[in-house]
Amino acid sequence: MLPDGTCAAMLGAVRTARDRMIVTWLSDSGMRIGELCGLWFCDLHLRKDQPCGERKGPHAHVVKRLNPNRASAKTGFPAMVVDGIVSGGTVRRASPAMVASYHEYLAEDYHRVRALAQTDLVLVQLVGE
Repeated sequence: MLPDGTCAAMLGAVRTARDRMIVTWLSDSGMRIGELCGLWFCDLHLRKDQPCGERKGPHAHVVKRLNPNRASAKTGFPAMVVDGIVSGGTVRRASPAMVASYHEYLAEDYHRVRALAQTDLVLVQLVGE
């Protein structure tokens, strides 16, 4: 847990929607940075009543796997993908602020680099190679 006021101060200091999403997701979900950096789009179930059946509300599945960016969850529960639907892993509730920051990231930052982002990872580098 962050000390009071830390998250607000960090949100005031970041300059991109991606970085606001990172701060929000780490603060609200309790994920470790490696877990967040290892999320794939298929891990995000941000609408209610997803077919995985794990939770009724928005959530994310933290899955221990080999990622091209070498980010990973240090521990994890077994997960599987059936017909493109992830189930299992460590399931983290997604707050309304997390969902909003994700959509802001997609609209403001990700859309500019999506053609270059040759990965299914949610977080991508916004500048450089």
